[in-house]
Amino acid sequence: MSIHRGEIIAILGPSGSGKSTLLRLLNFLEQPTKGKIYFDGTLVEDMPRIETRREVTTVFQNPQLLNRSVKDN
Repeated sequence: MSIHRGEIIAILGPSGSGKSTLLRLLNFLEQPTKGKIYFDGTLVEDMPRIETRREVTTVFQNPQLLNRSVKDN
């Protein structure tokens, strides 16, 4: 799977098909058991987590917004 800079993608599928696992992998919350993940051409396990997490956004189906500013949410 390749996702290029600036692309917006949707991940769809039935329950149990791996959508949540894929999101956890893409957000660096889990390590893959097989294969490698590259981000901008660099192996993610060689990158600082805090910097890579700033580059990936997940928008959930039922977002939970706080009664605060857009920045705080």
